[in-house]
Amino acid sequence: MVTEDNDFTKEEKEEFMNYAIEHVVPIIRRYARRISLVVSVLLAARRIDGERVREILEINKFKRDLF
Repeated sequence: MVTEDNDFTKEEKEEFMNYAIEHVVPIIRRYARRISLVVSVLLAARRIDGERVREILEINKFKRDLF
């Protein structure tokens, strides 16, 4: 559990931010527009099929790009 007693040091915060910028931000950039579309479909229909989510996010395409 994170409390005031175990706050991160300045160095730990910087290390985390650098890691996030290098590894997490590219994933967010890649999917942000498509995630927005998933949310729009979900809001309009109140439900969305998993296959449609994979199609919108191009999940299978992403797997092919990795291997």
